[in-house]
Amino acid sequence: MSPNKPPQSSGRRDPNKNLAEDARGILTILINNGATVHDLGTPAFKLRAGDDQYGIIKAVREEAARVTEVKIASLENKIPDSNPIPENLKLETSLDALKNSIQKFESRFHRNTTLHPGCNWNKVQSSLKKNPKFLWSIHQMEINGHEPDVFHFDDHGFDIGTCSLEVPKTHTLCVYDQEAEDYLKQYYPDAKFNGNAIQILKTMGARPMTEDQYKENLQNKGVLFDQESECWLLADRSSIKSGTALVGGRTLNSIWIGSCERFKRNPDRGCRGTLRVPWQ
Repeated sequence: MSPNKPPQSSGRRDPNKNLAEDARGILTILINNGATVHDLGTPAFKLRAGDDQYGIIKAVREEAARVTEVKIASLENKIPDSNPIPENLKLETSLDALKNSIQKFESRFHRNTTLHPGCNWNKVQSSLKKNPKFLWSIHQMEINGHEPDVFHFDDHGFDIGTCSLEVPKTHTLCVYDQEAEDYLKQYYPDAKFNGNAIQILKTMGARPMTEDQYKENLQNKGVLFDQESECWLLADRSSIKSGTALVGGRTLNSIWIGSCERFKRNPDRGCRGTLRVPWQ
């Protein structure tokens, strides 16, 4: 390279810098449109599932739409899939088995209207047909006893989750995540347990419910879930660092949320999964 010729840019930009610039731009829009500190502190803006950069971008974008009715379309492709299905899984299943699971899902949807009052089945069905991977996830949840159903919806999409009255027995006695499972195997090799909640749900294309989803969107609909069981909930980074995770359940008419060491297992504790489907 000639010493008198400046180096040429490769044309690549740091993705983290791009995300930071996008966030800064959206926050500027918020401020210019009268957003206050109170607006940015609303529950809709708080991240209960972690503080990763993609989550921050998504939360800022949603708050921008709520406060200023501004749609930031340029961020659509920068938010990763919230329901990843592991690439090494075989998604093939028989058409008859899939059809049977979807029929059960539809029947449950119409039967349990208290979980999703006002939700339109035709709109749900249309969105699922355009996203076949979600049909596969519903099938996996169905054959594993999770009784999937829609338990929340908004202007952007709907949440399908484990809606069995108690957590499936096939997925109880599990620890929280892979790190907890490895810990048990190393220090308590004779311990009996049934895998870990994160991996169990991941193999169905789902993840654990957040505290808000569990308390407000599932348990607050008049249906008495988990009277005899409890479930792992999605832990934030601070909990993970401290070695704990959230657990939820019900005692009579009270819904409780507590913390538990991630490697602890209980024959009555399992997992409830959820996956987000965008309207199509």
